[in-house]
Amino acid sequence: NGEITLSATANEISGCYAVTATVDGVTQRAIFSLRNYTPDQINKMLDSGIDMALVLQDSIYCNGFE
Repeated sequence: NGEITLSATANEISGCYAVTATVDGVTQRAIFSLRNYTPDQINKMLDSGIDMALVLQDSIYCNGFE
């Protein structure tokens, strides 16, 4: 039905990552970006009072905090 579930664990290396998903028998690939924050970056955002719901949404598009 066009849905997939994936469980992944991030490391402590911050940055943007291009993720490519493939399925056997399907020629097109899904490519999307994910952002990984270090614990220090998360703590700084929390200390600044940033709305973490917006940060998490922003991370999908890999822009905002560097």
